[in-house]
Amino acid sequence: MENQDYSILYEKDIEKDLKKRFRKNPHQRRIIDKKLEKVRQNPYAHGEPLVGRWKGYYSVHIDSHFILIYSVDEEFHRINVVTYGKHDPTYGI
Repeated sequence: MENQDYSILYEKDIEKDLKKRFRKNPHQRRIIDKKLEKVRQNPYAHGEPLVGRWKGYYSVHIDSHFILIYSVDEEFHRINVVTYGKHDPTYGI
């Protein structure tokens, strides 16, 4: 059986926030799209497993200041994008 890419599901609030950010910064959208394409192919190889309150989630750096946090739903073969933002505030530091 051939490996299939994972689908992407955005939490409602994050989808709205990303659309707003993309209007302001189209370059960031291209970066996120490229990163998510890699994550869709193998979410475990391209994401960093998180600990603490984010245990069970993964993060991927978008650039030097922004991260995207997601979970992996194996039952539905889906990536759930839960939050995106600047590094320290997103992690709650």
